Amino acid sequence: MRSEEFFGREDIKEIFEKRLRGFREGYRQNIAVLGDELIGKSSVVLNFFSSFQDNIIVPIYLEIRQEEEFFSFLKRFVCTLLYNFLQNSGIALKNDYDFLIHASEKFIPNTIRRIVTLCEQAKRSQKVSEAFFELLAITDIFNKETSKLCVIILDEFQNLEKFKIKNFYKEWGKTICLQKNVMYILISSCRRRAETILQEDLSLLFGNFEIIEIKPFDIRCSHILINQKFTPFFI
Repeated sequence: MRSEEFFGREDIKEIFEKRLRGFREGYRQNIAVLGDELIGKSSVVLNFFSSFQDNIIVPIYLEIRQEEEFFSFLKRFVCTLLYNFLQNSGIALKNDYDFLIHASEKFIPNTIRRIVTLCEQAKRSQKVSEAFFELLAITDIFNKETSKLCVIILDEFQNLEKFKIKNFYKEWGKTICLQKNVMYILISSCRRRAETILQEDLSLLFGNFEIIEIKPFDIRCSHILINQKFTPFFI
């Protein structure tokens, strides 16, 4: 996972650290990170996970791109899962689907078999609804085969609506409830829309999502940041 230039907001990173420690110990608390566009939501999440190291937890960060087709999203998901799984294997990695499938096969054959089958089916079929939930179910197979936990981070998660999955939030809510070995971090710049989704569409899960609101820097932090950026000039 790439690192982002980062300043401040250590308190938020401490929340992530606490929640992931709890997740590792069997207590799952999903998180929703909300705030205005370009205020630093993705930066704080990416910066935290760029230095996060845990041999049990595998992060899967995905930006939900507005114009992306489902099959491309599916392949990015599995490639991110496999790449992060192999990071400590000593293998020189490259972000290529065929390479990652081949490199992972000897370690997680059941997971790879399911991934390959799903990708072949998704390429031929237009049944996005079934494919989406089967994609999430791969993390269950992965957990059974490795005992590792997954953290799925969906940036601008409301863009998943573009796939037009029938009863999407109702079915996704059921999946989130049942997947005890998966923690979700949802990020959104559409604060009001995201709050509506959490309070209404995912109402049964609302108590299971900790909402973190990213706000603008205060005067002091802004002053420090500006002076750092303008060094050697002093504002």
